[in-house]
Amino acid sequence: MGASSRSGQAAVQRYSGALLELAEEAGQIDPVAQSLGILRAIWNSNPDLVRLMRAPVAAKEGKANALAAIATAAGAPLSVVQFVQVVAHAGRASALGDMIEAFFVRLAKQRGQIRVTAKTATPLTQDQTARLTAMLKHALGAEPDLDTGTDPSLLGGMTLRIGSRLYDSSLSGQLDHLRRSLLRA
Repeated sequence: MGASSRSGQAAVQRYSGALLELAEEAGQIDPVAQSLGILRAIWNSNPDLVRLMRAPVAAKEGKANALAAIATAAGAPLSVVQFVQVVAHAGRASALGDMIEAFFVRLAKQRGQIRVTAKTATPLTQDQTARLTAMLKHALGAEPDLDTGTDPSLLGGMTLRIGSRLYDSSLSGQLDHLRRSLLRA
């Protein structure tokens, strides 16, 4: 890991820790977490937004204004709106997605939960999400902090990221495994 990568991760941890601390002090952990969940969904589903925030030629002020408008439209508390502006003005808008994820990892740890990300080819129903949560709780022995998302390239099945481990039971993963096996034969 290079020095810039370490310093980038350190900044992600500092910013996410500061936001969690501010949310705690204001007694707004749940509203902040809810609005960050919405922002994460927006961030993850809009590659053009991510490209814009990563573009070095885009002005920091423009990035700050865009992120503030998105946060405001998402109904975020003022602390979150100000947070995204500070991040953009500091030249760290490209790391906002990582900061949001780090916030949720810290929050899950603080609450004694285990962070789990599930990706499926099509959205899970409420019943499927509830059953998955119950199975994960039983398997992990702790309450999962479940984040679900879709990735049509999976074709079917799902991937689960639990901490740093990735479990792939997707159809595309199985096809890839079969392809590698055939190439070795």
